[in-house]
Order: sequence, then C-alpha cells, then structure tokens
Amino acid sequence: MEIMEKQLGEFSASLPMTYVLREDYIRNQVVLEAKLDNVVDKLTEIYKMERQQK
Repeated sequence: MEIMEKQLGEFSASLPMTYVLREDYIRNQVVLEAKLDNVVDKLTEIYKMERQQK
C-alpha cells in the first residue's frame, strides 16, 4: 500500500510537466491566433501601400 501511495504521489507531481489543462491550451491558442491575425493585418497594410505606390 505504501508503494502505491508513493507511486501515485510521484505520478501526481509529474502531471503538470507532462499534460496541459484544456483551458490553458485553449487560452494559448487564442493568444497565438490573435498574434497571427495581427501579422496578417500588417502584411495586408504593407501590400496595400505597395500597390498604391505603383
């Protein structure tokens, strides 16, 4: 019984290093998508400016 409790404790301690909570994953994805949207917006602005100069 002690061995199982020790193993469970070790397993529980290693979980945060191995797995990500669903909410954390979704939050990170939202941040990344917002950054990509900003890049697209800036590239679109640059493209429009280049077209106007020609």
